[in-house]
Formats: sequence, C-alpha cells, structure tokens
Amino acid sequence: MIDGIYDCKMNTQMGDITGKITLKTNGNELSGIVETMGTKNQFTGGKLQGNTCNFKGSFNTMLGRIDYNINGKVVGNQLEIVADTNKGKFCIKGTKVE
Repeated sequence: MIDGIYDCKMNTQMGDITGKITLKTNGNELSGIVETMGTKNQFTGGKLQGNTCNFKGSFNTMLGRIDYNINGKVVGNQLEIVADTNKGKFCIKGTKVE
C-alpha cells in the first residue's frame, strides 16, 4: 500500500530542497498533499497502477508559480519520482514516515 506520508528531498540547481508528500488511494485514484518551500498544495485526480503513480498540480512560491506533473513509483517504503515542472525536471526521493 502506498498510502502515507513521505519525507522527500529534491536536488536542484539551488541545492537540496526538502518537503513532504502525502499519498492517499481510493482504488486506482490518487490524491494527496505536496508540501515544500513553505507551501501546501492539495491534488486530486491522480492515477495509480500497481506501484506506479501519476499526479499533477501547481503551487505559488517566492520563485513564482510552479506547475508540476509527477510520475513515479513506490517500492517498499521508498518513493522515487520525476517531477516535470515549468522550472525544469527534477528527481525526488522520499522515505515513508507514517
């Protein structure tokens, strides 16, 4: 089950950025919260197939609006995703904490 809260780290040109991603499933539907850089963004409409997930959303930061499309997978308690954003493409790794 991929439901839970993941502590995450993203490597960027500005250095490492930390945050949390909360994932909640309902059948093959995925929703949750992305928390980073002092913001929280709820998302709905994500998709789950096995341990592979996809979701998208946007949030405002001091760097401006960031739109994201995330594709990833959960293996055990590890979350590995690629965020394709309007600021570039980033790899994010997380560990389930709850």
